[in-house]
Amino acid sequence: MSRLRKLRRIEDLRISRAELFYASLEGNALSGIPKGALKKGHTYWKSPYWVDDPKDFKRYMSKYGVDCSQTNLPYLDTSEISNFESLGNMRDNIVYMPTHWYLNDKQVIKMAKIINQYFINYG
Repeated sequence: MSRLRKLRRIEDLRISRAELFYASLEGNALSGIPKGALKKGHTYWKSPYWVDDPKDFKRYMSKYGVDCSQTNLPYLDTSEISNFESLGNMRDNIVYMPTHWYLNDKQVIKMAKIINQYFINYG
């Protein structure tokens, strides 16, 4: 039973970290929250975030020690998704933010503030 309680606690922390991350975004940074991202059943240890220039965004976040990634999925070949423009956009423009359960509130809010500053500077 103690393992189940621990897993439930981790699950609750994971969800609360993602909710805190999205709630801490401001201004133009709010436009990057994908539809449905706030549903509790779809919030994992990495929170999806839409950007127009993922390479520049990842480089900016890296300067501040935030390691975000574009996908953990196998590579989707362009020829396989050419008839589905939205799939290509999703593959190319969504960056996954590390909202791990073990981060504290201060770390999550700091990550959101870095994104807010990115949009003040560049967006």
